[in-house]
Amino acid sequence: MNIRLVWVAALLATSACASQAIPNTPAGPNSALADSAGGNSWASPDAKRHDLLYVSDFGSGSVSAYSYPELQPMATLHGLASPAGECSDRAGNVYITQPNVGRIREYAHGGTTPIAIFKSSPAPTACSVDPVSGNLAVANESSKAGPSEVTVYAAAQGKPAIYSAKGMYQHYAVAYDGAGDLFVDGVSRNLKFRLAELAKGAGGFEAVLADHQVRVPGNIQWDGTYLAVGDQSKGQLFRFAIAGGRATLAGTVALSDAWDPCQFWIAGATVIGPNFLGSNVSIWNYPDGGAPTKTISGLDKPFGVTISAR
Repeated sequence: MNIRLVWVAALLATSACASQAIPNTPAGPNSALADSAGGNSWASPDAKRHDLLYVSDFGSGSVSAYSYPELQPMATLHGLASPAGECSDRAGNVYITQPNVGRIREYAHGGTTPIAIFKSSPAPTACSVDPVSGNLAVANESSKAGPSEVTVYAAAQGKPAIYSAKGMYQHYAVAYDGAGDLFVDGVSRNLKFRLAELAKGAGGFEAVLADHQVRVPGNIQWDGTYLAVGDQSKGQLFRFAIAGGRATLAGTVALSDAWDPCQFWIAGATVIGPNFLGSNVSIWNYPDGGAPTKTISGLDKPFGVTISAR
């Protein structure tokens, strides 16, 4: 599946996350489309003392936080419409995208009330924070005819700059590397995999030519050496070496028991992925992959994950 929104008609058969991103159902008091004031959200007094794994559950309209790596429940944020992709910054602040209502909510580490709410159009589905500048990049997928876009909020505030990668019809996910370069993946009009880079200080995205086609591109993340690109149809991550406008496949990470992982998160020697169709979150060794080493069960349609450091 894709962590995107128009995870449209042609992709619905292979991408459940995509098919759920913009459901055409009315908002109601028990709907993931209905934003509320977040009543009944809670956090343990010990939450801020732990690194926290945040998990967005698109199906229930909630976000849960677990101590990491212990995986003990520490907090739950209720009343969020369509919580999807997540990211975090060096201060431990967590950003949660909400495609159906066009918002990104920012929470302090272990907090239960948003410290900022960004309005984004047309539909924010994924995000990444530049470790150098603190810029917040958001991939917005279009629910209407026409290409989508990437918005970048300088220092995670104010009015964003808007970008589109030439030849990319739908922008799916964004990822900063350690030098402040921004990458985006997505598909062309004929659903072919596309990759592009907004180099630090550049005025626009430039295409990155990959030597391997990803069937159903999903999340991307910089692992410190390579750009990891998810293929949601296969439960695999492809590690690309980036140089000179080219992406060269350096290795493949096969994730056993990955049921449509939407947005993964790489944390050192582990990778964490929500199983949208399996209603759980799994943790695998990285880059070895294989069988999960730990699993969090009892979720509805988990979509995104991130780790917030204390």
